Amino acid sequence: GDRVVSIGEFLAPDLPFSLSSGRNWLPPEGAGMETAVGQDKAEDDYASLALDEKDYPELFVKISDALDRGEKRIVVGDQEVELTSGFLAYVDQLKAKAGEKQEKQNQEPEAAGEKKKEASLQIQENFLSQEYRSRKAAREKRLGSNRLGDFLGEGLKAGIRPMPHQQVGMEQLAACWECGCHGVLLADDMGLGKTLQAFGFLATLKKAYGNRDMASELIGAPVSLLQNWMEEYGKFVAEGLFDGIVPMYGSELKKHWARNPDGSRCYFRPPDPNLKEVSMLDFQDREHQIDYSRNHLILTTYETLRELQLSFGRVAWSAMILDEAQKIKNPATRTSVAARAMNCDFGLALTGTPVENSWTDLWTIMDFVEPGKLESLKDFNSHYQHQLQNVENKGELLKELGDQLRKNLDPCFIRRLKEDVNLGLPAKEILRFKDPMPEEQRKLYGEAQEGQGEKSITMLQAIARLRDISLCPNLGDGIGKKYSLGDPDRFFGSSARLMRTRKILDEVREKGEKALIFVESRKIQLLLRTFLEQIYKIQVQPPINGTTQAVARQKMVDQFNRAPGFQVLLLSPEAAGVGLNITGANHVIHLSRCWNPAKEDQATDRAYRIGQKKAVTVYLPMAVDTDFPEDASFDLNLDALLQYKRDLSRSALYPTEASEENAVAMLKRIEEAAG
Repeated sequence: GDRVVSIGEFLAPDLPFSLSSGRNWLPPEGAGMETAVGQDKAEDDYASLALDEKDYPELFVKISDALDRGEKRIVVGDQEVELTSGFLAYVDQLKAKAGEKQEKQNQEPEAAGEKKKEASLQIQENFLSQEYRSRKAAREKRLGSNRLGDFLGEGLKAGIRPMPHQQVGMEQLAACWECGCHGVLLADDMGLGKTLQAFGFLATLKKAYGNRDMASELIGAPVSLLQNWMEEYGKFVAEGLFDGIVPMYGSELKKHWARNPDGSRCYFRPPDPNLKEVSMLDFQDREHQIDYSRNHLILTTYETLRELQLSFGRVAWSAMILDEAQKIKNPATRTSVAARAMNCDFGLALTGTPVENSWTDLWTIMDFVEPGKLESLKDFNSHYQHQLQNVENKGELLKELGDQLRKNLDPCFIRRLKEDVNLGLPAKEILRFKDPMPEEQRKLYGEAQEGQGEKSITMLQAIARLRDISLCPNLGDGIGKKYSLGDPDRFFGSSARLMRTRKILDEVREKGEKALIFVESRKIQLLLRTFLEQIYKIQVQPPINGTTQAVARQKMVDQFNRAPGFQVLLLSPEAAGVGLNITGANHVIHLSRCWNPAKEDQATDRAYRIGQKKAVTVYLPMAVDTDFPEDASFDLNLDALLQYKRDLSRSALYPTEASEENAVAMLKRIEEAAG
């Protein structure tokens, strides 16, 4: 494409302004209560097992299988180990170490501070100044006397009737294409059918071209959503319209290698011999003479796009879709640069969360959609970001800037929220419960309150302690009291949130309905699974979390949706945020709270979405320490913060992810309330 200036080694730019940071500032649930002494003691307790992080996957499977069979012990090496909370905490430590090691291995060179010589496309950036602006495309001549809007919806299967808001979205996409825009950011709320609108637009484009060849269209998506795109293609797009949807990722890549005349594999060699050799994927199956550069939909992952960017960059795509486009929100990463370097005539970005950590997220996505639309990143930050450092005290400025930003994005930005659209969904009720902590939990919470000023812990460790105790008093504490796997009453009775959860589940069982429980801690997930099976005499599937493969995850959801009567499914809020349709459940319990209200709402929308036939009830259990004013309770402060950010994001384009500053401010409020 005309934005690419050269091929060379990727070097992360050193930008003189902050970028999105994500949620790494706060340790996972359970880690906040583990002092260095506690961690050392937990490791000492099981030192004789001689385990390390590489043993975690096998150990996790062994524990899960044992719990499936109702067993309370497993054999590790030549020792028998009881499945206590202390041992599960130790296993969690192994998991954390394995995750850190894997994350370090998977980090892109720019994130790890390493200088691996990867061949990358060098593009004109818009960081310090506006180097590149997309040119208005002259598309009116491509279809002759026809208009793209005349073919709207014709490429969809018979019987597929887009909802009114989806029809409006497709019309705006077609209008932007016709007027020469480079692309559109479709940022509809989760569950409003962005995939259908995308396929409707692509099918319309192909239908308008008629029997003529059209350059293929590229779809980039997270690994967990690839199967969903394949299924939705078969569900929505008329047969024979395209020559097919072609998966190009993982093991599928070997089907598409280019070959030399002698049969040997062909490679693309960058001009610099010191750069890593990159395979040339030219979408040509020499054996069957299939040209994948015309009339196909090509489906790939962000990782494959990054690693084979030179090959994908050789194709002139008629359109390119980025699903969950927040994956490119950090403009200084190789993945983001690769996506923005592609040679596409029209770019369509899909995301329900266009602004997660900062407005920089939105700028980067728009730099793919319509480069230059929001000026340079430096100027954009000066105008928007820098004025909102104390946004809590600048409500009017926030609304003014948000309204101004929306106008600047027009017509390349589409965003509708659920409350703005008549989906014909049943009612949704949100119930908040403020329950007093039982004695043990209240005592530990009070001790944590008094110990906030300890020099040995940071403010973030202090807030993490309060968070963990508010969920379960022994969470992550390897030397704390141990729960017997034969005593569910003790487990549920230890925490106000757990006590309320059990009461909720008793009511759901009486109705013969299904519930989702969102909780982050893996240890709590495992304990819940064991105790729920004991109490309710039902089979509870393994928790859906970061260890669950995409295919297995979908099978588990399908089985849960089909199962009759009372059922419970355990999920991690992060792992289950996208790509799952769990309308078999109409009760949603947020046992753990996401610090990002957008992600919490996405989790709720696994059940409250198109296809749900029953009224949905969302439960927010909160623990209150009655020894202090309510304002000193962590749960109530977090709930207030989430609701504040939720309201802001609905009235203006504002980041929903809580920041380190939010957490510190919360801790100070708790300290002041506690006296």
